[in-house]
Amino acid sequence: MILNYIYSSVHRLNKVTTESSNELKSCNKDSQIDSIKAHHKEGLLDGK
Repeated sequence: MILNYIYSSVHRLNKVTTESSNELKSCNKDSQIDSIKAHHKEGLLDGK
């Protein structure tokens, strides 16, 4: 019974950490895309 409780707690924790790390990855992806867009705009403004 206690082992079962520990297992479910660990499982829940793993789920939460994977979800939050996935959110972090998607946030990083968005910021990378934004910086790429900014670079393209700068390049266009510079006439490159």
